[in-house]
Amino acid sequence: MLVGIFGNLGSGKTLFLTWLLSLRKLEGFIIHTNYKCVYADVTECAELLLLHMDSLPQEPNRKYIFAIDELGQILRARDFMTTGNKILDTVFRRSRKRNCDVYYTSQSAMMVETNVRRITDIVIDCTYSRITKRVKVKIYSTCSLWGATEEKEKSIDATEMFDKYDTYEVIEPNKSAIFAELSKVALKNKEMLQMLEIAENRTHAMRIVKGYMELGPTYASMVLDLIHFKIKVKPKKKGARELTLDELAELSS
Repeated sequence: MLVGIFGNLGSGKTLFLTWLLSLRKLEGFIIHTNYKCVYADVTECAELLLLHMDSLPQEPNRKYIFAIDELGQILRARDFMTTGNKILDTVFRRSRKRNCDVYYTSQSAMMVETNVRRITDIVIDCTYSRITKRVKVKIYSTCSLWGATEEKEKSIDATEMFDKYDTYEVIEPNKSAIFAELSKVALKNKEMLQMLEIAENRTHAMRIVKGYMELGPTYASMVLDLIHFKIKVKPKKKGARELTLDELAELSS
């Protein structure tokens, strides 16, 4: 299940998310977060949390929650064609098959990548009253943010959650974590590395990486840089001639 929690700065989004985690902790969920929270079993940047989702032990009695604060800063709608976002978006949508629930916050639904918005099951809008010190939420149950029907309202005492997380923590994107993590995956793929040993040129090497890791050309090129790939100089055969520019271009096409 995907739950999106929305609201302006200071509206109590992270506070309400933390309150939800307190309930799930009592139910025995294993909680992964990208922000400091007393209920978290694992805390690391959101990019690594989502990438590690694929390696979770799949056991019937293990239930996971991934709580991502400020997802709008990580899967931004205007960056949806970047390689990092494509990777995260794919992993995010696989959460349903990984026995995981994902809760995320964002200042606006429009800041979150379109595909993630479309598969969000529950939408929660938050407002915080400095007078009553309560967070009021409107909860919508939906398969799409468009045409959502209001289901119910709720309010909680914010003072109970103030000491459960760091209200001053700033969450920043960490796309480099994606590349560092996936470069480790590349280095473990022995068959792919063996194929790279006989690559004729960088274009050929990129095709190998794209085939084994199912990546686009931009990211395949970045993987080659991360693993310090270099073309091995092969001894010329007797009578061999240099290829013309036209022949090289044909090989690269």
